[in-house]
Formats: sequence, structure tokens, C-alpha cells
Amino acid sequence: MEYEEFKNDNTERFFVEESNKKWSFKMKKYIYKYKSNLLLSTFFGILEVYFIYLYSLKSAEFVDIIIKNDNPNIGKVCITTIIYIAFSYISFYISELNCQKFANSISFELRHDYFEGLYENKISSFYLSKKENYITDIDQNIDQLRLDYLMNLPNSIKGIGQVLVYLIALYKIHIIILTLTIVFVIFPAMISKIFSKKISNLRILRSNKHSIYLSRLNELLDGFLLIKESNSKKFFIKRFDESNKSLLDARKKLNLSTSILYESMFALNLLSAMLIILFASILVSKGHISLKELIASITLVSISTNAIAEAFRYTSNVFSTKEIKNLVLEKLPKKDFIKKDKLKPKLDLNIKNLDFSYDNNKIFLI
Repeated sequence: MEYEEFKNDNTERFFVEESNKKWSFKMKKYIYKYKSNLLLSTFFGILEVYFIYLYSLKSAEFVDIIIKNDNPNIGKVCITTIIYIAFSYISFYISELNCQKFANSISFELRHDYFEGLYENKISSFYLSKKENYITDIDQNIDQLRLDYLMNLPNSIKGIGQVLVYLIALYKIHIIILTLTIVFVIFPAMISKIFSKKISNLRILRSNKHSIYLSRLNELLDGFLLIKESNSKKFFIKRFDESNKSLLDARKKLNLSTSILYESMFALNLLSAMLIILFASILVSKGHISLKELIASITLVSISTNAIAEAFRYTSNVFSTKEIKNLVLEKLPKKDFIKKDKLKPKLDLNIKNLDFSYDNNKIFLI
């Protein structure tokens, strides 16, 4: 008996792993198609941080200029810092534009393939599921995949690149500041990892609750006359109220968890920056770094601690979206259906009195 249970567990695990590999390969095909947007988003995201690094070093020169009363160089430093800020802004815009194009293009492809597969499938299989389920698959789940995975993937990759730039910059100032930054960022990153899994599950729960809510809503509207004339109005309205309350509760839990995560990260990053400033000031007093380097390190540390935590959060989100990714890809209708006659399409159902239009939309063109 124990051997049979062990065998069944291994068999089930094998099929789950094979299924995950299949959906992972399918998603990679979509990503590869729009790899140029992904690469451009990553490149300009890293370039943005490089200009911020140059700005931090150049703006810190104001300390030496004022202390040494070197007024002629003020204008040159001001112009240079403004140029760095402008290039950083342009790089951010190009990076974000390509990130949005990457996510939206794949979302478009998924919805297109969903409907294409749906209409190539047998008519009888269409009625195996409710309309609300199709709406949830096409609207809610794909949009959730866009937010959880497709938007986070470019942010995760470019975030890792940005972190490397910041770490190299801090190392060039002093290795102790680099070490302290890494140590003080680990704890906020761990907090982010704990929340990411929970938030991903709450998003899936919200999607499921929204599907039930739509089902109850359509039930009330489609059955309006029957419900109005029956003695069961309170029953149907009560069912709608329950689904409405469940949806709102799911949204509340998701919003609260997300808000708590962001606020916790903000507080911990402030604490980390404060401690690093304290230790950096000690280094200045000991003569290990200059005052200019202290100012530059404070700017870089305050930005880099948040960037490292954000990169970790994006990466955690990418790895915690397996459920929603598989949920979307496994719902895409397969395209291995009936062969079509190019002249006369054959249906697997006999339909009488079929009109050639639906409302004002023509279906068959003769």
C-alpha cells in the first residue's frame, strides 16, 4: 500500500513538472518574439542608473567648490549635472516605453490566440464552460499575468543590472560602504520575499472571486423577467450580495497586503540609509574618505538601497507567478481541431435558421 501511494505521488509530481515545462516553453516563445523590447528596456534602464551615478559624483563637487571658494567652476558643474539628469530622464522614458510595449504586445498575442483557438475549436466544446469563465480567462487572468509577470520580468532584469552599477559605484568610493549597503539591504529584501508569495495568491483569489461575481451579476440580468415574477427575488439578490462582499473582501486583503509591503520597505530602507550615513561619517572622521565622497555615497546609498530591494521584489514576483502563468497558458484553446473545407465550413452541430448577422455585425460574407 505504501509503495502504491509513493508511486502515485511520484507519478503526479512527474506530470505536474512536465506540465510546468510545457507552459514555460510556450511562454518563452512569446518572450522571444518581443525580445527587442525586453533588451531595450534593460539597456536604457541600466543607462539611466549610470547617469544617476555620474550626477551623484558631479553634484558632490559643490562641497569642494564652496569650501575652497572656487566660484568659476560652479556654472560648469551646474550645467553638467543638469545634462546628466536630462539623459537619465530620457533613458528612463525609453526603458519604460519598451517595458510597456513588451507587456502589452504579449497580452495582445495571448488574447488573440485565445479567440483564434476558440473559433477553430468545435462548437460543442464552447458550451462546456460558462460565458463568465471565458470573460475571466480573457480579461482578468491575462491582465493579472501582465501585471504580475510581464511587467515584472523587464523590471527584474534591468533592476539586477542597475544594482550591479550601484554596487560598483559604492565599491569605488569605499568597500566598507559597499559591505554595509549589502548587509542592511538583506533584511528588507527578505521581507519583500515573504510578502510576494502571499500577494500573488491573493491576486489569484481576487480573480476567482471576480469570476463568481460576474456569474451572479449575469444571473440577475439575464433572468430578470423570471426572477421579477417569481417569489425568489430575495434568494437571488442575497446570492449576489454574498459574491459582491467576497469580491470586495478579496480586494481589501490584496490592497492592504500591498500597502503594508510598500510601507514596510520604505521604513526599513530609511533605517538602513540612516545607519550607513552614521558609519560613513565615522569613515570621514578617520580620514578614510573625503567629505565629497560622503555626500556622493549618501545619495547613492539612499537610492541603491531602494533599488536593490525593488529588484529583489520584482525577481521574487517573477518566480512566484507560476500559478497564474500556468492558469493562463493552459486555458488557451488547442488548435488541433477539425479540418476545414476552404469552400464550405463544416460545423459539428446542426443549426437551423442560422442568420447571416448578429445585431449589426455580419458573420458570413457571401
